Amino acid sequence: MRRNSAMNLRRTVLAQVLDSLDPKEFRRCAERHPMSRKTPALSAYDHFAVMVFAQLTYRESLRDIEACLNSRASLLYHSGIRGTVKRCNLAYANERRSAALFAEITMVLMRRARLLYANTPTELDLDGELFAIDATLIELSLAIFPWARWQGTQAAVKLNVVLAVSTELPRFCSLSPGKHHDVRLLDKICFYRR
Repeated sequence: MRRNSAMNLRRTVLAQVLDSLDPKEFRRCAERHPMSRKTPALSAYDHFAVMVFAQLTYRESLRDIEACLNSRASLLYHSGIRGTVKRCNLAYANERRSAALFAEITMVLMRRARLLYANTPTELDLDGELFAIDATLIELSLAIFPWARWQGTQAAVKLNVVLAVSTELPRFCSLSPGKHHDVRLLDKICFYRR
């Protein structure tokens, strides 16, 4: 039996996911949030792509990310990752690169998603939009985050989200100490009419 030796011309799933972000737009965001000392081994885009991969594949540590991505290192280029994925590079980038860069990129993608769903008809016949409010507790290591003490020997922060029910997209997110009650989120939300 003869094997098909044709090259796989399909793009990786990660490359397809990352296509939703325009490289020029990403570069503008990265220029607004530069690192104090650039690292040639892992660019801002590579760092973002690696963290997206880690999130989508449930990687649990830098060692796990490195082992998984470098098991097929020759294919990283096809996924949009051109840098060297090593634990030390990831640790350096995670420590030194501002989280504001990722927050700004998230907002760019959220605006784009909202535009995609802007004309979607809702199943409910309401005069305004319907929102759901939820809070999720994110447990942290007390040794690393002593400022986030929650209960005795535990540390946590609370992620508060206001979700637009029709589009299933977040409209507002905030982090608060783990011991804050969910009702306190209502004081932070600005309600306005379009």
